[in-house]
Amino acid sequence: NALQQQGLMAKAVEAYRAAIEIDNDYALAHLNLGLALHALEEREEAAEAFDRAVTIDPSLRETLAGMGIALETAAQPPR
Repeated sequence: NALQQQGLMAKAVEAYRAAIEIDNDYALAHLNLGLALHALEEREEAAEAFDRAVTIDPSLRETLAGMGIALETAAQPPR
């Protein structure tokens, strides 16, 4: 998360992938990987990471839905 907050997305992706290699069932690592990949516009890989996160921990579905709404709203021009 610290790397993401500093805008170092490629480094964040590496760190999350390393964490996933250690524990493939670490849902938050998959979620954060998806967020970092999304920021890098790697949409397909991000979707796969989000899907894996929700498969491991279905309660993350609501978190992702909220993020999706926030991202969609932020992308719309002001009225």
